[in-house]
Amino acid sequence: MQADRLAPMGRPTTCRCGAVGTMEAAVGAGGSDNGGSPSPIPGAAMATESPAPILPGTTVVVTDARSIYNGYRGFVQRISGRRAAVLFEGGNWDKLITVPLTTLKAV
Repeated sequence: MQADRLAPMGRPTTCRCGAVGTMEAAVGAGGSDNGGSPSPIPGAAMATESPAPILPGTTVVVTDARSIYNGYRGFVQRISGRRAAVLFEGGNWDKLITVPLTTLKAV
């Protein structure tokens, strides 16, 4: 490990996999690599199942009660900011609309 990658005790660190923790959590309460009991990284033990991410190609359902597309199922074509372009296909018609990501639910 290079000296420029070392972080002082108590400062947040990140690894290549994207996990964030503190140096105490990484080496344990004893402060060494081979001694002391390891303390868990905050939030790691409390991981709960999160909803599936909405990415391009995901099948979604509109859950906005105020929208005329409420309950329609479509495919996410692209995401821009906090909105997604969703393609609805209905036999002889196709419709592409943009809706807020908060009103979509992955199927």
